[in-house]
Amino acid sequence: MPVCLSVAGSDSGGGAGIQADLKAFARCGVHGTTAITALTAQNTVAVSRVLPVDPDMVVAQIEAVASDLGVDAVKIGMVGSARVIAAVAGALDALPAGTPVVLDPVMIAESGGRLLDADAEQALVELLLPRATVVTPNVPEAHVLAGHAGDGLDGERLARAVRAAGARAVVLTGGHRTEATDVLLDGDDVLEIPGVRHPDGAAHGSGCTHSSALAAHLALGFDLREAARAARAIAADAVGHGLRGLGHGAGPVNVLGSATATCTPWRAPGGSAALQPRPERGAPARGSPARAAAPDRARGAPSRGLRFAIITAVRFLRMKPGHGEVLLAEGDVSVLDDEQRLVQEFRRQLDEGMWAAVPTTAQGGRREARMVRAFEEIPRDAERVIFFPRAAGGR
Repeated sequence: MPVCLSVAGSDSGGGAGIQADLKAFARCGVHGTTAITALTAQNTVAVSRVLPVDPDMVVAQIEAVASDLGVDAVKIGMVGSARVIAAVAGALDALPAGTPVVLDPVMIAESGGRLLDADAEQALVELLLPRATVVTPNVPEAHVLAGHAGDGLDGERLARAVRAAGARAVVLTGGHRTEATDVLLDGDDVLEIPGVRHPDGAAHGSGCTHSSALAAHLALGFDLREAARAARAIAADAVGHGLRGLGHGAGPVNVLGSATATCTPWRAPGGSAALQPRPERGAPARGSPARAAAPDRARGAPSRGLRFAIITAVRFLRMKPGHGEVLLAEGDVSVLDDEQRLVQEFRRQLDEGMWAAVPTTAQGGRREARMVRAFEEIPRDAERVIFFPRAAGGR
């Protein structure tokens, strides 16, 4: 499973910061790790106190994760001070070349509290901006990054001003724009990513969720355009499912909203009530025998004489938040009955709005994912096909 590292502050209210990042990582099907830069005493109304973590301790956390688990992508959020920024920059240089880094230039909390020292803004521009694969500012943050060059600008022109300040690629998020449209600037290529605005939603943590989802999709092997589309959709969905009735200020986003909605109290062995996820139709419960026939919901089974050029055993797995990989089906696809069942399951998952990916290993040992859109595209030596949800509003 890909590993994502969040370098960010802790939000005691659970809506933003590393708490939001870990939930977003789980939603996307990657393993989340953290290097905490600051402890904040905050809720939906205000940030009442900030306790910075010693820069050496921040580096120690990054090194501990990287040396054992590895890091497939980094998300940087709240860094707080120039000293922490310098320490994080040095730690990034020690990671394998090419590790994707998503910089969310957190400056002000949703409640209005300052989370970045004013004298640290230049350090962020000089030390972190050029080290990031992509930076994800909202409009106010983009104006700070661009300086006077961004005065009065919006959209593509503002994104270009941020890139001129040292960024390699920019996703200008649409939350503070007239139209809820993200603007991706990658080289000279510009992509507008429209989305739904939820004026009655809850947005505390939306920026953290967006940047973490973007990092997760880069870790999964998506290119930047695909990752930006997925992140936009996931963040909008999290706002739409937001906990608007929680707290007295801007409620926290709920990136697991569609997943938690499927939970129902069951009776655990012995009769005590336990809240467990309801298994999806056709998916075996955790711990059940691995081989479970999937219901035939395809648009037509293959003919008896159908053969694909796949001859090895393959397992179909589905990512579910909080559960990891849930086995859907497996078999030796050189056997006709297994082949038919796998074709049916593949089509069923795509019909239900899933993406399909085959994990691969590139030169240098880096884990990647190859997207497949038809059963015939599965490599003959594939061991696993992993299905994971397209966010609402995705492609």
